Amino acid sequence: CGLLVALCWVSSNNCSGADPSGGATGERRSAELIRLSGLSEEVRLLAIDDVGVTFRFARDDGQATPAVSRLPMHEVVRWGTRRDPTEVDQLLLSDGSIMVGHVTDISRESLSLTTDYWGELVFPRRVVVGIVWSLPTKLVERWKLRDSLLSDAKRDHLRLNNGDVLTGRLVSADLKQARNFRFALASSELTVPADSVAAWQTSVGLDKGVAARLILGMSDGSRLAADKVALSETMQVKLGCGPSLTLESHIRPVAEGLVCFLQPVSDDVRFLSDLNPLGHRHIPFLATKWDWGADRNVLGGPIAIDRGILDRGIGMHSTARLAFDMPAGFDEFQSELAIDRSAASITTLAIAGLVGAPVGRPP
Repeated sequence: CGLLVALCWVSSNNCSGADPSGGATGERRSAELIRLSGLSEEVRLLAIDDVGVTFRFARDDGQATPAVSRLPMHEVVRWGTRRDPTEVDQLLLSDGSIMVGHVTDISRESLSLTTDYWGELVFPRRVVVGIVWSLPTKLVERWKLRDSLLSDAKRDHLRLNNGDVLTGRLVSADLKQARNFRFALASSELTVPADSVAAWQTSVGLDKGVAARLILGMSDGSRLAADKVALSETMQVKLGCGPSLTLESHIRPVAEGLVCFLQPVSDDVRFLSDLNPLGHRHIPFLATKWDWGADRNVLGGPIAIDRGILDRGIGMHSTARLAFDMPAGFDEFQSELAIDRSAASITTLAIAGLVGAPVGRPP
């Protein structure tokens, strides 16, 4: 059993918002594998099934042919890093998935999405949390927008490009011919031009009862919260919220490097961002105080390092300290430390980790 934490720092004077691309889309590549034992090495993903993941390892015995090994799912903490989706439309689902494609139709009961990887998909509206049609330029603002759509809402919100927000119920949308939305207010119904709409937040919200077994990051920036995955010459995914995806037959997922991130959800691993801290203290350079971020940096954006985006972790500002009580049943602590890419001016980093401080008394 173990705990893993990724700590990242940002500068209060430099918020560049640079995009962590993680390499060109479709580029077949090796990426860092972190095992439950703490071992880290560069490997290439070959296959995924119900109980394990197959990787190609670089051999260290001088032989030219890399070794192929299949690891049980519970021994994999993380492989690779995510990419930020920069294309629209972005469909947000109740299990936390983000699908990149083109929304072609919204009816009272369902939504149609055309994608490059999965072809034509139809989702029931009961699993749709929101859609982004217009993205902010800055990385942090893009993530804040998606996070705001994932917050609980009692009614639908249609966010317009001019900053106005309509509250009511989205009846339907014709995005092929008329290109407009029918939106019901309290006592009337409006027709809203599609070009004026930035995003749609539904009243569905995240389903916290859905427990995905595997988080996948795709090369187009999609994030899939999967209940079941089969990857080899082709690829099938069953999402945690119910719908199933089958890759287009002409696409070779391994050869084309479609999957760039993999993180199993396991009882053997807990992340510090899941826990409530015993205490947090930030010592400001002048007067501005910064809070810590759970799975976000202190600006509210992603934890973005040179290799890409980390799905889980903790963001802290310098100089700060954070203390947690290790849960019962866990006997090992692991950490991975990095400087967030938005802190471009930082060249040195000093850290200290203390394990075993008295419960209730932060170090």
